[in-house]
Amino acid sequence: KLAPEDKALDVITIGSPLNGTHVAKIALGPNGKEMRPGSPLIEDLQQEIANNRRIHFYHIASKVDQLIFPHGSALIGMHPEKEYLVEDIGHMTLLFSPRVV
Repeated sequence: KLAPEDKALDVITIGSPLNGTHVAKIALGPNGKEMRPGSPLIEDLQQEIANNRRIHFYHIASKVDQLIFPHGSALIGMHPEKEYLVEDIGHMTLLFSPRVV
């Protein structure tokens, strides 16, 4: 489950590999390997987002993200009006960017 019933109404992901990331193919640890495209974790996450009608999901991605590659991996396309793509902010900088806020 993504969140307990009635505990979260909105979820914002920032630079999250919602479709997996090809960089995870060189990951050393088990958590990094879970971020591979098509992994059970990624498939479960996508299914939870698709089936959850009570939480509003917003996704932020960057064209120059060094870890989420390709950048479209942070966008799942279910609700394009709730997906945002920035041009020039790297992966870690997304967390501190006033534009992202």
